[in-house]
Amino acid sequence: MSIFLENQSLVYHYDAETVRIIPWGENAVRVLGFLQEEKPVENWALSEPHHENAHFSVSDDAGEVTVGKICARIDKEGHLVIRNHHGEILLEEYC
Repeated sequence: MSIFLENQSLVYHYDAETVRIIPWGENAVRVLGFLQEEKPVENWALSEPHHENAHFSVSDDAGEVTVGKICARIDKEGHLVIRNHHGEILLEEYC
């Protein structure tokens, strides 16, 4: 298991699974999950990424990206939580 920053993205990698959290707008993130080492070449997004106001932090236990009023956090167990600026959970998932 590893959590690291790569190309303005927060990356969680465990066995063959990779989850990439990308700042994607003024108050948005894009979460990509795939079962391979490399990110798929196809973008398929309707808009372009937006990194200007993104803040990243990585510790031994977790990684976090804050974009405007959205905060996404993934821990070493693969527990992903996305919250709004009030701390309310918008999405909670295990990877």
